[in-house]
Amino acid sequence: MSGLLLIDNGHQKMYLPVFCTDRELAYAVLCDAMDEWSRMDRDSPWRDAVAFYEIAERLGRERTGCDGCFIGPEAVGKGEDERFVFEADFPKQRIVPVR
Repeated sequence: MSGLLLIDNGHQKMYLPVFCTDRELAYAVLCDAMDEWSRMDRDSPWRDAVAFYEIAERLGRERTGCDGCFIGPEAVGKGEDERFVFEADFPKQRIVPVR
């Protein structure tokens, strides 16, 4: 794991592992996923988080050419060893670099 993506759907906070060693590529994928997500019809905060995850995972796999996961499907504990941490800010429709 190289990084974490924090997703807060209003009910719980999840730290999802990001399996990409290139911080800039990961950030670009997440920003493009947020842009695509923002153009969707949204119906609930929980569904928002799932839809965003699905878009980001698809874009990440396409851009890295990886057969494995770009973003892990299960939350992990927040650690200190990750190269980067990003947060999905759904109300402002942006990706925030945490570190």
